[in-house]
Amino acid sequence: MERKMDRRVERTKKILIDTFLQLVKEKGYSQVTVKDIVDSANYNRATFYVHFESKELLAKELLNEKIQQFSIEFRKPLEHVNILNLEKLSPNSVTVFDYVKKNRNFFDLLKIENTIPGFRDSILNEICRLFEENIKFQGKQDFDSNNQYFVYYRAYGVFGIFLEWIKDDYSIPTKEISEKLLNALSAYSPIIIKHDA
Repeated sequence: MERKMDRRVERTKKILIDTFLQLVKEKGYSQVTVKDIVDSANYNRATFYVHFESKELLAKELLNEKIQQFSIEFRKPLEHVNILNLEKLSPNSVTVFDYVKKNRNFFDLLKIENTIPGFRDSILNEICRLFEENIKFQGKQDFDSNNQYFVYYRAYGVFGIFLEWIKDDYSIPTKEISEKLLNALSAYSPIIIKHDA
């Protein structure tokens, strides 16, 4: 009985989130109200407040959850090894694009101007954090490929690949876009080392 109740709670929460995402795409984040969400989802305000304190906290919870999973997927190729040669890594080992495409209902919000506040910065900052704290590059050249400005250069490049792919409606297959990412990342520094700060 408790499991059935849990499933019902999860289903209601999912409907509210999916409705919220659809409304943001249609109207823009700032124009969406709790009333809009419950009216479209065919619930009452009390049901909404059982799950979320506000529209803002719904957006924050959703953003944190998706960015955290994005980060996990981004690091997957280093899950069982400490050193990786990007030039030899199979594009099939890169699962982050599959994750983004599977969650396109959420990541499509990157296409619109009036999106969840801080969405773009959250992804960009997470990519920067990964390159600062978890993933170190070993370059062929005699310069520090992990200096702060190279981290920004790399992070903005990676974010740009994701953003253009999403704006292009995911038209390039995930294996092919993974290959493009690997080529871009390995251009200066083909070896990456897992570094847990």
